Amino acid sequence: MESLVALMAVTVMLTSFLGMLSYSELGKERSTVELDTDFIEDLKLENGKITGDTDSLFRFIDKYNLNGARLKVDVSGNLCDASLERSYGTVDGNNADCITGTFSISSDDGRTFVASYGVVYWWD
Repeated sequence: MESLVALMAVTVMLTSFLGMLSYSELGKERSTVELDTDFIEDLKLENGKITGDTDSLFRFIDKYNLNGARLKVDVSGNLCDASLERSYGTVDGNNADCITGTFSISSDDGRTFVASYGVVYWWD
């Protein structure tokens, strides 16, 4: 009888531990890849086209030893059809992930638009 009670106590404790682990931060995988988006927020609209330096993606690829990355920026709404797409490195790999967001982009005519960006990156 005592061994049965001890077995049940151990079973309950292990089940509780695994339950707490699955609902806590310890059981969640955290992404270690972070992109500094300052270069994206520095983009401008000039003559209806998105311009700016996007070479920071080279440093992003080197820092995290990625195969490559693709940046796509679109201006929201139908007031401006500007978009930008740039690829660096090899846009292929066994694994892929994406970083997305929005920012305000200013135009050379004094208007400000909302734009969205997405950076897809690949690694093996």
